[in-house]
Amino acid sequence: MIFRGRLQAFALHSRRGYATQQKPVSPHIGFYQSFGRPIAKVFLGAVFTYQCAYWLWVKLETVEVRGKKEAEIKALESRLRELPQRKNDRDVKRFNLDEGR
Repeated sequence: MIFRGRLQAFALHSRRGYATQQKPVSPHIGFYQSFGRPIAKVFLGAVFTYQCAYWLWVKLETVEVRGKKEAEIKALESRLRELPQRKNDRDVKRFNLDEGR
């Protein structure tokens, strides 16, 4: 209790008289004190929206690229399946031509 009373008394006596007067606030600082939080919210909302749109665009592009690659792989696999048949057809034609001589 004694310490508390001394601390309060010290706090009352240590106040500066000039600190109670308000300094004039510059228009630049006043603007950001008034509109700083709304500007920050709009900026963060815009960044968030941009990041979501960018992520969606990248996701759609990877799906498109993957689809193209899968289609190309299927086309190449079908060509590989046809190659042995073509080779057999050529061998048969060559055999038939050799017999005719």
